[in-house]
Amino acid sequence: MARRVYLHVGTMKAATSYLQALFDDNRDLLAEHGITWHTTRLSQHAVHDFQGSRMLPPRGEGSWKRLREEISGTTGDVLVSMELMARMPEREAKRLVKALDADELRVIVTARDLTRIVPSHWQETTQNRGTATWSEFVAGVCRGKPANPDLDLPFWKNHHLPSIVRTWSSVVGAGNVTVVTIPSTGSGAVWERFASVIGVPAQRAVEPSFGNAALGAASAELMRRLNNRVEGLEFEQYRRGFKVALAKHGLSRRADSEPRVSLAPTQHAWLREASAAMVGELEGLGVRVVGDLGDLVGPAEPGGAGHDPEDSTDAELLDAALDGLALLGERLADAQLTNDRLRQRARGRDEPRRRPLRPLWRRLG
Repeated sequence: MARRVYLHVGTMKAATSYLQALFDDNRDLLAEHGITWHTTRLSQHAVHDFQGSRMLPPRGEGSWKRLREEISGTTGDVLVSMELMARMPEREAKRLVKALDADELRVIVTARDLTRIVPSHWQETTQNRGTATWSEFVAGVCRGKPANPDLDLPFWKNHHLPSIVRTWSSVVGAGNVTVVTIPSTGSGAVWERFASVIGVPAQRAVEPSFGNAALGAASAELMRRLNNRVEGLEFEQYRRGFKVALAKHGLSRRADSEPRVSLAPTQHAWLREASAAMVGELEGLGVRVVGDLGDLVGPAEPGGAGHDPEDSTDAELLDAALDGLALLGERLADAQLTNDRLRQRARGRDEPRRRPLRPLWRRLG
């Protein structure tokens, strides 16, 4: 049985994908320090399986049982990371902790300031079938008084830190909950802070090969509009074709050449006030903080003029669509060629040799 389980519960858009990719690429380093990491895929599938989520792909069935068995067979520490655990209600969190049956359980919550979270979260919804416009989304988030937001809204269930910390503190005890804040200086700092919690030398880790780049304004708006046309797809079809192939592996490459999704000054001010109110609550909850709670308030002024993705011109949307179409065509061709080769191998035949084509000018001569 695992001696200790580190449960990294999120929050969403708070360096979770970066850290998970880093864990994947540094499994040997973690193992050297007595920590077993069972891959991002198993962590995510196991939590979906535990919750009975429709987001669990067919190949993920039985993942929760497999993770529990592997944890039971581990004598050292185990790390599990899945951002959707942050929003678990207390009853479900208790059920999960009981099922893990670890000698000791530590919960880690990574947190980022709301002025960065809100634009990032909206563009992520456009990669998960979201159809709400940016203006609709941010208006919903900034509804009510900053010190008393609408906690029934899905956004706040994922990002209201005092509620998340209270839930997990009630399950494992406040002394076993650590909040790791994410500064504006970059991802390296959050890994240094996280590594100090689990007792791993941060400087020996290699940077992950995978990045979860955000979409620019035009690409996010393109995805939002596309979502209205693919409502009939099964979740796994959508995930593979649109979220992964088109958005993550394609349109994200355009982010630096597009305007960023950004807040209007009044929205920025509302979120800073909400952040300050949350920090005030967190200070009284008795949990360990690695970093500075001031990191969670955000800059005094917006980084630039507010940009509404709905204002993207037809030319900007067309340019993004053409890049996306070109990439999907290339990926489809590669997939079909790979499928052909696999079929030939399955039939026991060698791949036919193709004569190289002569240059066009020779053929015409």
